[in-house]
Amino acid sequence: AAEIRRCRMEQAKTLLETTDLPVPDVAEQSGFGSPEYLAAVFRRAFGLTPLKYRRVARNR
Repeated sequence: AAEIRRCRMEQAKTLLETTDLPVPDVAEQSGFGSPEYLAAVFRRAFGLTPLKYRRVARNR
């Protein structure tokens, strides 16, 4: 289960960094059940919401 979650998180990170897809679409394409679940898991893993992560990643 942890490996699947890690793969989903990597997919979500890639989509956030390289596309302008809305977070609900990122959640769906990454295999998360809902945008809220993606946000909760993302925040726990990285300390940022998906939108904040996108802003930070693009300003590097």
